[in-house]
Amino acid sequence: MSYEARIDLPCDIRDRSAALLQARLGDALDLQARLNEAHWHVKGWQALPLHALFDGLRGEVDDMVSLIVGRIAALGGLADGAGVATTSALYQYPPQVRSGEAHLAALATSFARFGTQLRDDSDAVAGWGDAATAEVFARIADAADRQLRVLATR
Repeated sequence: MSYEARIDLPCDIRDRSAALLQARLGDALDLQARLNEAHWHVKGWQALPLHALFDGLRGEVDDMVSLIVGRIAALGGLADGAGVATTSALYQYPPQVRSGEAHLAALATSFARFGTQLRDDSDAVAGWGDAATAEVFARIADAADRQLRVLATR
């Protein structure tokens, strides 16, 4: 831990919870990058409305990042945004994607994987007795799941 937290959780639980939060921070920052790529590279007649959609999704992911970083700090940790470039648990974003539908499908796959990871982490930390971190993971999973409805192409 980076500093002493006054939370009434044992240090080892705070450390484990912060490590899972850090892993999901990597995923969330990866989602931001994927949304940027989709925004930059989408082609075709759908490009303009999809730019607005991708910007809105980026705002949602920004909020997720803030929740994660805030909880890491509350646990006494220090979020590492620079060291997460290669730690994402999400699927590789296909570099050849250009059409709107292909971007939507690739992003939906990423959001679905992110939601799965968040639910697994919520269950894990709840089992350790860290209900507040479990709630953060659950809130972010709910937001990721709602984005899947927006990204649905069929």
